[in-house]
Amino acid sequence: MGKSKPFTYRAYISIDGAEPIPWESMTPQQEAYVRRRMSENLSRTMSEYFSLHPDEYRAWIESENRREKEGRI
Repeated sequence: MGKSKPFTYRAYISIDGAEPIPWESMTPQQEAYVRRRMSENLSRTMSEYFSLHPDEYRAWIESENRREKEGRI
């Protein structure tokens, strides 16, 4: 069998509904803005999820405590 061609891709992002642009073409200011927005979205989503599933939050914290005691952090 012959060697297959490597898989290539290009990531695009749309900032506030604008036309998508390649991720690597963002300015440092755009990248900082996008990273801040992504962090805010992740924080809000996790907060909503764990508010609805407190048992999952407790399990996650216990798991992290075990990892820390085992020196895996």
